[in-house]
Amino acid sequence: MYTKRFYIFILVLNVFFVSYAQNPNAQQELEKSFFYGARTSNIEILNEFIKTGINVNYQGENGYTAIMIAAYNGQKKAVEFLHSKGADLCIKDKRNNTALMGAIVAGEDDIAKFIISNEKCDEETNKRTLEYAQRFGRTEIIKFLSTKNIK
Repeated sequence: MYTKRFYIFILVLNVFFVSYAQNPNAQQELEKSFFYGARTSNIEILNEFIKTGINVNYQGENGYTAIMIAAYNGQKKAVEFLHSKGADLCIKDKRNNTALMGAIVAGEDDIAKFIISNEKCDEETNKRTLEYAQRFGRTEIIKFLSTKNIK
């Protein structure tokens, strides 16, 4: 266990320091590694990035956050972990989509329900979320949204 954590820590440091010095696109390399952790529910990678000070709400080029990527890719464990570390469920990407909208599009009902139970977005975002659920025919999510009085 210790060896695996040490390896991941060295990997993160390598990407951060070596890549930054040798590669003008070092930020993109870091972003790929952080988002890889979200896309694959690799909690150890995510945790190492967070321990080294990365903003859990960091937004990439398209405005995506790690929790958006995890939600869209069906990685509930990563969604729960990132939320526990303070990830904002209401952040919008460049197209005004949230992590919840990504879960709805991908048909990830369990993740969508988790987010609905924990998010506190504004009324406009909630209405747009309902429109997404209706557009993609997510009847179970529409019912669940109604428990929050979102109409």
